[in-house]
Amino acid sequence: GKGVLAYAMSVAFNGYYEDLPLSVVKDDPPSGGVVSPQVWGLKGAHFLGTPETESSIVVKSIWLKQLADQSTVWKARGLYRDTQAFQIPALWAMSSNLRVQLSSIDGGVRRRLRGVTWPVAFKAAPVGPFERARSQDNLKQTGWYDAKIRAGIIHVTMAAYNAFFKGGGVGLEILPHVVAMSTRILLVQEYGEYIENFLDECTQGCTGKEGTTKIKLMAAMSCHIHVN
Repeated sequence: GKGVLAYAMSVAFNGYYEDLPLSVVKDDPPSGGVVSPQVWGLKGAHFLGTPETESSIVVKSIWLKQLADQSTVWKARGLYRDTQAFQIPALWAMSSNLRVQLSSIDGGVRRRLRGVTWPVAFKAAPVGPFERARSQDNLKQTGWYDAKIRAGIIHVTMAAYNAFFKGGGVGLEILPHVVAMSTRILLVQEYGEYIENFLDECTQGCTGKEGTTKIKLMAAMSCHIHVN
């Protein structure tokens, strides 16, 4: 699902989309005096995607800060090229089955990061409210090139960007419930993975009105940690 979504974004934004591999953002951004094809390849991009992350790899927070600040001046050079200075006015999205690990969390990261949980799963025989039927079509070959679908993807992406970041600012003061909870979970830094495992055990079998979920508990705990 994450790969298909990344492919849909690349089709919708065409040449303005670039992959930002996890292997790149696990290290600090390179200095401008070295050959850096990864940063050089981001010139002109307006949407960056990291469709897969791993809990064992820590993402350097400096990437999030600098990419989210459109005034950041990057310096890079391609192979056999002179160093050039340029800006990358792009929105960066990461997808993961696990909580993304960040190298550090401070006020700058809190202002720039938004999370959202996507509980939908594709099944051969869907039953639950968040289960959907698997498509029999190869979505990488059909559908995404339709002009209306591409326009819809771009419209939804830009609407979300304007709502949450105001074209580079803070955005909504009151976040939607699922976004607020998911963002708080991402901002749990110390012992986050151990807390998640513990809550997995505690919430197994919880059903009905009196039951709870791991995401609600994580959100409540992270909010308590930040306030206190």
